[in-house]
Amino acid sequence: MTTRILVGFDRTPEARSAARFAAQLAYAQRARLLLVNVIPEPWPNSPLSEQNAARQAINEEERSTAEAALRAEAAELVGAETRVAQGKPAQALAAVAAERDVALVVVGHRDRGALARALGGSVAIRLVQICSKPVLVFRRCDPPPTPACTPRGAVVHPLRR
Repeated sequence: MTTRILVGFDRTPEARSAARFAAQLAYAQRARLLLVNVIPEPWPNSPLSEQNAARQAINEEERSTAEAALRAEAAELVGAETRVAQGKPAQALAAVAAERDVALVVVGHRDRGALARALGGSVAIRLVQICSKPVLVFRRCDPPPTPACTPRGAVVHPLRR
C-alpha cells in the first residue's frame, strides 16, 4: 500500500508553502502527494430556467478554475495527484483523507486576527478538531532577512524572529 500525504490547496501563498513542504516530506518518506482543492457546494436549482443556466455556468467555472490551479501546482510538484472536492473545506478534506486512507493531512495557516477567525472560522483549526488522520498545520516561512536588511550589529537566529 502506498502512503499518501494530502495537502489542502486553495491557491493562497500559505497553501503553496504548505504544498512545497509536503512535497519535500513525501519525497523523503517515498509517499504520494495528493493536492485537494475544495470548492463550495453547487448552487441549488431554481424554478426559473435562465437562473439555472447561470448557476450551472458559475459552478462549472469554479470547478474548472480549481482544476487548472491544481494542474499548475502539480506540474511544479512532480508526481502529485489532484482532486477537486465540494463542500465546506474542513469537512471535505477530512472526508477525502478518510476515503483515500492518507497518512497525514497538511494545510497552510494564515495569521488572522481574532475577529476574522470568529467571523470566518479557521479551516486548519476545524480540521484538527474533526479529522481522524494526523493534521500538520504549516505556517508560511518568510525567507530570513538579507544582510542589507539586518540592522547593524543585530544577530538573527534562524529559529527566532
